[in-house]
Amino acid sequence: ERGQRKRQQQQRVVGIETNSIAAPELSAEELLRMWREEIMPSFEDRIRMRWVQNLVHRGIPRVVRGPAWLQMIGNPEKLDEAKYQEMLIRCGLIGSSIPGVDEIPLDLPRTHFGGRG
Repeated sequence: ERGQRKRQQQQRVVGIETNSIAAPELSAEELLRMWREEIMPSFEDRIRMRWVQNLVHRGIPRVVRGPAWLQMIGNPEKLDEAKYQEMLIRCGLIGSSIPGVDEIPLDLPRTHFGGRG
């Protein structure tokens, strides 16, 4: 049973890799499992694979979207919640003349830092 399910999934992944339009659809449960167990743990290696790129174009499951985007865009400044709050305070002292500062609190809930990614 488990071996057969694994082979079926591998066939679907091969389908995604070779032709994303004609590939059989994976269930939402299968996609989420793939993202959590196969893609995210070794994201830097996996993101270069065509089948993963095809999955990204199809849409990243909501529960892994924040961490996936963080992996894709990187975090060279090593920002964390404390540094983010410090930056907000500094921006408040400077004033809201910086373009986009007012939109940060609106975007935060949709990110990993906001906890709802």
